[in-house]
Amino acid sequence: MLQAFKEYEHATPPSSALSETVASIEQALNLGEQAFISYIKEQLVAMVRFKENDEGDVFLSLILLFRNNRVKD
Repeated sequence: MLQAFKEYEHATPPSSALSETVASIEQALNLGEQAFISYIKEQLVAMVRFKENDEGDVFLSLILLFRNNRVKD
C-alpha cells in the first residue's frame, strides 16, 4: 500500500495513507471498516477500503498497485 502512495509523500497536504501501519489497518478493520482486495496471477493489484453506516457505504481509499494496465508474469 505504501508503494502506491509513495509518489505523493511531498504533496500538499500529504496522504494520510503514508502514516498507516499494519496495526492501524488491523485496528480499523476490527472497528468495522471493510476491504476488498484484488489479485491477478497471485499478484496484489488493488484494494478498496470502506465502511457502512445508516446512510450507506463510505468510501475511504482506493489503491491500485500496477502500472500501464499490466501485471508481471
